[in-house]
Amino acid sequence: MTKPFPVIKSKFFIDVVDSLVELSCQDAQLANEIKQLDQLAQQKNITFYEIIYQILHKN
Repeated sequence: MTKPFPVIKSKFFIDVVDSLVELSCQDAQLANEIKQLDQLAQQKNITFYEIIYQILHKN
């Protein structure tokens, strides 16, 4: 099982990710990317927040 990422406890990080999700209602390309990331998170059996953290941490 994957260990939880410590940053996920950060309200700021969660709020930023939630804001992106809200913005995706107005941006079809962003919405599509978010859907793809959500599917990837489900395949890896991790949360959406964790997949975002992994991507940001790599780059």
